[in-house]
Amino acid sequence: MSLINLQNQSNLELASLPDGLLAIFTAKIDSNLAKTQLENLAKSDLENISAYFLTTESGSSSSDRFLSDSNRELINQIEILKSKSNLGENLVFLKKEGLNFKYLVHKENPENQYDWRPSIQEFAVNYVSTTPDDKGLWKWGQIVPETGEYLCVDCGFIDNFEAGAVFPVCEVCLSGEPAGPSGAEIGFWERV
Repeated sequence: MSLINLQNQSNLELASLPDGLLAIFTAKIDSNLAKTQLENLAKSDLENISAYFLTTESGSSSSDRFLSDSNRELINQIEILKSKSNLGENLVFLKKEGLNFKYLVHKENPENQYDWRPSIQEFAVNYVSTTPDDKGLWKWGQIVPETGEYLCVDCGFIDNFEAGAVFPVCEVCLSGEPAGPSGAEIGFWERV
């Protein structure tokens, strides 16, 4: 069985999701995260990235962005969600090509009081940018150019990243996301 669009209860095949970058919120239909972020996403269109909400529940939604995956057809494509019986609230970034879904990075428990729409849009911009900013710093969503240790200039946290991975938000100070000292549009990872 395919995904169900909760607005019109129609079946939606995985192949019909657009190719390219996908931002997927996992949330319950009536959650605060779903309510606030659906309102935020309705304000304007996103460019070069598509955003959806995913649940295993059945029900209805006024938004065509809300999909039910009760058979876990899409969920099982996402390694970090595959083994979870309760999806919880997440923001997962994927790259889709045909029927192949490549996991890029995720944020657990995205805060619902923030508007994630600008961060999602900036992630799409960052993902295709192959150069650091004018200070030599890398942003959330950019691809790690070489394996090694990187310093978050906002808090001093050092993490090791593999070449080809996607720079995450800083797990200590949350740089890269709306709650952090640097938003998604500002570089904060420095090669050490």
